Amino acid sequence: MAGAAVVQKATAAPAGSNGRPEVLVVDDNLGLAEVWGFLLEDAGYAVTLAGSAGDALAAAAHTAFDAAVLDLQLPDLSGLELFAALRADIPDIEGVLITGHATTESAIEATNRGLFSYLVKPASPDQVRLLTARALERKRIQSENRQMLSHLSALQDVLDAALESVGLTDVMQRVLRAVVAATDADGARLLLQEPDGSLAVKAAHPFEDEVALSIRQSSSEGFAGRIFSQHRPLQISDAVRSPIVASSYLRTAGLRSLLGVPLLVGDRAIGVLQIGTRRDQSFSDRDVRLLEAIAQRTVLAIEKARLLEEREQHLRQVEQAYERERRIAETLQRSLLPDLRIHVSGLQIAYLYQAAMIEAEVGGDFYDMVELRDGLVGVIIGDVSGKGLDAAVYTALAKYTLRSYALEDPDPGRVLERLNRAFARQSGEETFATLFFGVVDLVPGRLVYASAGHEPGLLHHPDRGATERLPATGPIAGVLPDASYGTVEVAFTNHDVLLLYTDGASDARRDNEFLGPEGLQRLLESCLQPDLQGALADIYDGILRFSRRRLRDDTALLLLRRRPEELTAG
Repeated sequence: MAGAAVVQKATAAPAGSNGRPEVLVVDDNLGLAEVWGFLLEDAGYAVTLAGSAGDALAAAAHTAFDAAVLDLQLPDLSGLELFAALRADIPDIEGVLITGHATTESAIEATNRGLFSYLVKPASPDQVRLLTARALERKRIQSENRQMLSHLSALQDVLDAALESVGLTDVMQRVLRAVVAATDADGARLLLQEPDGSLAVKAAHPFEDEVALSIRQSSSEGFAGRIFSQHRPLQISDAVRSPIVASSYLRTAGLRSLLGVPLLVGDRAIGVLQIGTRRDQSFSDRDVRLLEAIAQRTVLAIEKARLLEEREQHLRQVEQAYERERRIAETLQRSLLPDLRIHVSGLQIAYLYQAAMIEAEVGGDFYDMVELRDGLVGVIIGDVSGKGLDAAVYTALAKYTLRSYALEDPDPGRVLERLNRAFARQSGEETFATLFFGVVDLVPGRLVYASAGHEPGLLHHPDRGATERLPATGPIAGVLPDASYGTVEVAFTNHDVLLLYTDGASDARRDNEFLGPEGLQRLLESCLQPDLQGALADIYDGILRFSRRRLRDDTALLLLRRRPEELTAG
């Protein structure tokens, strides 16, 4: 009837009471509306009656109805127009339209407006009851589908966080944002166990400032502590009055209903994931299962992020240790490359050491000169295998052991034999050395030498325009303890020049071609000039040009020239 007021059935439950579906019945025939109301209440629904569209919209302002049974002809709006207005405020409401006459056009329009179905008067009670039940069932299924999609989206977000996030903090914050979105919670937080056994809030959303408070909790008491220690979910519907909610911050944030689940790695708990709402509510079994599923994936994300952080930390420590070792090795190696600006009458000396042009560890290249008895001068160049601090240590061993033996007995072959035995005893199986030890006797003009597998020296005779190579006289040192080394004597007269070098020079390469002793010989013969250090610089520049400035190993060069005009008679 026109102008009928909203009537709430006396026996109808309040909105949402006991979880009963809320149904709105709208008909200007109040008697018929009451019939439908009693019928639907008997079916278990909470029913609200309205005699006009205005009354219906007023009721909808206070109650989120699940379904509406509408008469098509109302005094102020049509049933179709009313349903459209209800849908604007309650997007998931379902509708059943009752009309006095039905046409194909009206059926199509009802469907387009989103109504579930329609009935033609006179409608039977069974029809009203059945279509209302089916409409509510569709709403339930659609709601579950939306919730399932939301849950799947939340799980996917957690997996995405594990795959895409670059750090533990980022992983945890992304997880919590996904949890809040999926569960319609007002807040979430994640606690992890600290080394001292306590639980600390590591992430919170949207209460990020809680993390800055560095809140610590017992891992056996309180809300989070019980979940952690008992390895099972826990929910509380009234956190304000609950004696086990120890965190005052939760109360300050206004959270009343709490749900938490443990983060488990196997049978070991590493933390707690919890959500909360400001509403008085009980979380469903589905909410618990969702949070547990999220927790399982969160553990994977956290463990992955932790492993990455531990790996990065390990790499930083390795890099720092490498840099420390490199600095020590460089310092030690510099000490092994003495300043050879010594004055030996009748002998001009030039030397050069250059680390590899491409990144590499410190190598074992070294050179040395030592003044021996009776005016003899010892000349040493060597290359100890390996890189870094170990190579530098064995380089020091080789250098100072050789010096010591040379001062006792300068015969090159015997010196290298003694050094080889000592080196074989002291060094590991993978450590060896190539060495050249020569003794220059300037007055008669001779050079005696022995070489332990070292690159052949180049002895240039300018007066003859010839260069001879000084090959090895025995194997590399440190491999065969009983190896013998011959001593060879060659002429070192007039203005002869001796070039000694390590394999960083001869192994210089361009594409698949090595410079080799042949290339060094050409450089030696073409670069000689009065300034011996300048000549050596030109030789090294030629090595660089050949390798396109990409030397792969350290290079040591030693250049000696006899100056007979400086020698005194006898």
